[in-house]
Amino acid sequence: MHRISLFAALHFLCFPVFSQTKTVAELNKEVKMAVSKYPVPNIPNLLFYLQRNKNSNTIVYEANLLADGKLDPKNPVSVYWMRYQEDSSRRELNWIQRWLAYGIDFEPAKDGSGNYILSPVALKHRKIMLSLDEKGHPVATMKLNGKSTRLRRIYAMAEETSWLPTVKYVQMKGEEIHTKEETYEYLFPKQNKVVQ
Repeated sequence: MHRISLFAALHFLCFPVFSQTKTVAELNKEVKMAVSKYPVPNIPNLLFYLQRNKNSNTIVYEANLLADGKLDPKNPVSVYWMRYQEDSSRRELNWIQRWLAYGIDFEPAKDGSGNYILSPVALKHRKIMLSLDEKGHPVATMKLNGKSTRLRRIYAMAEETSWLPTVKYVQMKGEEIHTKEETYEYLFPKQNKVVQ
């Protein structure tokens, strides 16, 4: 297995969190209001991106393709910051963010398809399939709410403390592969709880 920087911004999932007391409708409204103020990255091979309630700086997950259009077996995904809060520049993750917070393990799919199984450091139990669609575009898919979903965005709500943020919840959102219907799940770390 190889490790690359991919699942940026979920390292804090390892720390204590608040109990979930809001309804899904209330959570949806809260996330919608927060992200409405944030830019959406315009990246050619964008897989998905991660935003936080802290500010509009965004972590981008971009597929790396070779000249022949196949996924790069040595480095299928790049992860980096888009510093929208500052000057909208691209910046690399630091060592802690890369290896302790937002990294990901990847391995080739065992079926010889040229796809990759991604395992986020902070969410080892959640597997993401990196593949190319019928038009040759890279996609990240996973099960959300029991449905095969193209992952589009992750949003993390955390309360800042003097040392490390305390996560309240994480929303994973995408669209169902066939119907294009919006699909999401809420994760409540340390409670081992998922709300759909």
